[in-house]
Amino acid sequence: MSNSQATLTLVPEMFEVPSTVYADQLVQMGAGPAVIKLVFATLDNPTAQPKPVQMIVMPTITAIQMAQQILSVFGSPQMQERIETEKGQFNAILESLKPFASLVKFPAT
Repeated sequence: MSNSQATLTLVPEMFEVPSTVYADQLVQMGAGPAVIKLVFATLDNPTAQPKPVQMIVMPTITAIQMAQQILSVFGSPQMQERIETEKGQFNAILESLKPFASLVKFPAT
C-alpha cells in the first residue's frame, strides 16, 4: 500500500451486520508492536465524565492501515469540498490533525 493511496476491501453483503456502537470519544489507547487497544466512551452531556462503551483490540498494522485510510478520505478533494461547505468545528479538528498526519510514517509494502 502506498502512502498516497489507501484501499479498502469491502466484505460481501452476505454477512450478518454486527451491532452498532456509538461513541463520542476515544478515552484510552494502548499500543504495542503486535496489537493496539482502543477504548471508546459516550458522554451523557458536555460536562459529564466519559462512560466507556466499547473496547476494540486489533493488530497494530491493521490500525495503522485504518488510520491511513481515514486520513486519505479526509484529504480527498471531494471531502475537502464537503468540509469547506460545513466549516466550523469540523474544519478546526481537521486542521489540528494535519501536523500529526505528516509525522506518521507508513511501512512500505
